[in-house]
Amino acid sequence: MTLTQTPLLPTRGPPPRVRHTVVRLRGEHDTSTVAALSGQLARAMAHDGADLVIDLRHVRFMDASTVGAIIEAREFLRPRGRSLALRSPSGIARRLIELCDLEVLVEHRPCSRPAVFPEP
Repeated sequence: MTLTQTPLLPTRGPPPRVRHTVVRLRGEHDTSTVAALSGQLARAMAHDGADLVIDLRHVRFMDASTVGAIIEAREFLRPRGRSLALRSPSGIARRLIELCDLEVLVEHRPCSRPAVFPEP
């Protein structure tokens, strides 16, 4: 797990405010790793005002305890006006997200190139 912050573009005056904090998960996540994950998410949420993004692109396995930690983080952030998004879930992570009806948390970025459709 890694933790990064993405600041807003620099402006004059006080230092830029952090827009969101990214936690990148790698490998397998289950009941044996949920305590470490919860601790990492708690550290990430300690950044005042920062939204939380959890990058799941390198997750090879995750179970319901991992989903529980993600939901707990969202429930902590929500009343504070902060959000949680899931970025680039791997196939296994996406399947569990779908089974738990949490697709609403998956970050949808606009495509950098317009779609090209063949003419009929």
